[in-house]
Amino acid sequence: MLLINMDKVRDALAFAKEKHGAINQRRGSADLPYIVHPYAVTTLVFRYQSDFGNHLEDSLIAGALHDTVEDAFVQIRTIIDMFGFGAAKMVAAMTKNPLILDKHASLKDSLDRCEAIGPHCLALKNIDRIENLNPITMPVKWSLERRKEYVSVEAQAILERGRKVGLRDTSNRLENAMDIFKKYIE
Repeated sequence: MLLINMDKVRDALAFAKEKHGAINQRRGSADLPYIVHPYAVTTLVFRYQSDFGNHLEDSLIAGALHDTVEDAFVQIRTIIDMFGFGAAKMVAAMTKNPLILDKHASLKDSLDRCEAIGPHCLALKNIDRIENLNPITMPVKWSLERRKEYVSVEAQAILERGRKVGLRDTSNRLENAMDIFKKYIE
């Protein structure tokens, strides 16, 4: 049985709450505190842990912190120092490269970096997209075309990459979330 330091996971969630809260970041149309997203991602990582193998602790921590670099201006070095290299490496792979302006090229770059780390990092990408397909927290300002592209192009690319490396649970769940979201936007 894999032992997980849940205090470290809770510390990562508290750190994310502090950093996202410091910039008053909100979540979608529900205008919720942003921390609901990292909490949901972390919960889903735990629920679908079979796709994370021996990397579950790092994946839970990365789930909590995956948006802190991109959104809350936290340095990867800080994450390494506080939570270890394994989790920081995943956070870095999940973070958009600011030098790549095209969103499809940016997604491909992130997927390539996740795949280079291992299937567990792509599983985290699946989980993040599952949670982002929640109609309650999706930005209301997005046009119907943007919503369709988000699910049919971007989520599809994530799903295909996860299937390619043999992810079952998180890929099945992402596919289900995509189907539900497509019905929602029709």
